[in-house]
Amino acid sequence: MMALRRRLRATCQGLARPRPPNHVASCPPGVGERLGERLGEHGMVTAEFAVVLPAVVLVLALSLGALGLALDQIRCVDAARAGARAASRGDSDGAVILVTRRAAPSEALVSMATSGDFVQVSVVSRPRVAGSLFPAWLRASSTASAAREPSDPPQ
Repeated sequence: MMALRRRLRATCQGLARPRPPNHVASCPPGVGERLGERLGEHGMVTAEFAVVLPAVVLVLALSLGALGLALDQIRCVDAARAGARAASRGDSDGAVILVTRRAAPSEALVSMATSGDFVQVSVVSRPRVAGSLFPAWLRASSTASAAREPSDPPQ
């Protein structure tokens, strides 16, 4: 019985030995529909896949870009804190910028401002992964402030 079903399916799918062009295969009703061979639907999966593929690629690129931006945000926070710590210890401005740049993402903008006994270090970075897909205002940034420690130890 199973062999007969396989042969019938193969005949209805056109997988059996070739027949003359005037031969009409007779399939029981519903066999072609069960096998997904309704008239006019050949190639529909390919067309649907071609329409969906760019959307899937775009979502993947945006997801990777968002993940990269989140990692850059963490690196910006760490870099700003390291720079503020170095500045509060009394390191030179060049040393503070160097420490901050080492911890910051590549191509990040580092700035330092001093007002009285406080120092403020800022780090700003554009998205590196799929950056052209994101708006220009979207960026990773962080600012850290610290009080300068006295240069002479109290006696």
